[in-house]
Amino acid sequence: LPDSPVRDMIILDPQWVVDAFACLVRDFTVHIDDAVIKMRQQQDRAVQHLVKHGILSSSLIPFLWPASKGYISEHRKAILYLMEKFHLLQLIKSDFSGQRYLVPSKLPEDPDGPQSRL
Repeated sequence: LPDSPVRDMIILDPQWVVDAFACLVRDFTVHIDDAVIKMRQQQDRAVQHLVKHGILSSSLIPFLWPASKGYISEHRKAILYLMEKFHLLQLIKSDFSGQRYLVPSKLPEDPDGPQSRL
């Protein structure tokens, strides 16, 4: 795609992409590191919205993919683009307050859903 943020990108280490995806889809109650602690301290409401409702606010992205770990702005855009293409998240709102994404793997389970009948 001509306007794709990954158009001119060459990924030499596929594990880098997998690790970036894992930063978002992991269980924040189990996998706690410095980034999660800092994210909870500074953006607790947005973290709770992600954990309880599966909604990712763009304000959390710098915590998930920090520049200190080599995730520059262009990398973040590419990761979000790839995650959308692989249906790991979906842009649901973009306005003056930033972007919001639905993260299906973070949606709460329905206790009465079809899985409970297995």
